[in-house]
Amino acid sequence: MKNIYKLLYLIIIIILFPFAIFPLMATWARVTHTPFPIDLTAYDWVNRYAPLYLFWGSVALSLILIGLFLVIIFWHRPNTMYLYQKPTGQLIVTRKAISNFVLTALKQEPYIQDPKVTTRLSKHKIRIRVSGALLPSDQATQQGKEFIQTIETRLKTTLGLAPDKQISIKLNDFSQPDSHHSRVM
Repeated sequence: MKNIYKLLYLIIIIILFPFAIFPLMATWARVTHTPFPIDLTAYDWVNRYAPLYLFWGSVALSLILIGLFLVIIFWHRPNTMYLYQKPTGQLIVTRKAISNFVLTALKQEPYIQDPKVTTRLSKHKIRIRVSGALLPSDQATQQGKEFIQTIETRLKTTLGLAPDKQISIKLNDFSQPDSHHSRVM
């Protein structure tokens, strides 16, 4: 989490803290029939500014709660299923099935070690990201491009996708495996 967000959350918590602690202390004083732990009437500035602070703080807290309510209601949930409809029927494929399809194809390829596949689904596009360790090879980039083309065509034929549906496969974060070569010749 970025430091600016941490600072912003900390300021909001500090500002809203009195709204939680003062009613709690007042209720405790009423229940136990003891005086309020802090005599706030002795301070003139508290009597003058506390009502304004409580009013505007309540307004701010209400706006924050309304905003959180709207965010919770309208938060975009990522698709876990890909629905493709044809006049003859419909096909429902889960994100996990597409990831496993690509992962099994990757395990058959000899030039990628420890592959990881992440899949994002939307209404008109399937995005697949593949990462792993690239084994030493003279034609690694060419093999990667060929692999992308074969997986894309296999997915399109398997799912029977229409031309308006897109598949985006991206090979990223490939790190060369550690080699134990000595630097001295």
